[in-house]
Amino acid sequence: MLGSLYYARQARTLLKMARVTKDPKLIATLISKASDLRDRSENPPLAPDLEPDPSELQGRA
Repeated sequence: MLGSLYYARQARTLLKMARVTKDPKLIATLISKASDLRDRSENPPLAPDLEPDPSELQGRA
């Protein structure tokens, strides 16, 4: 079974491709495929949050 990082990386690549193309049908297809890959991953977010989660900071001093 492939890891969630693999699926997330592939989804990001498809979204980057969708940003640079001008063909609306291709854009829709790439976004749909990226969504499918994201759903397969265990970590759905495609980009990490810029702000840390407050619950992660509780144990740090």
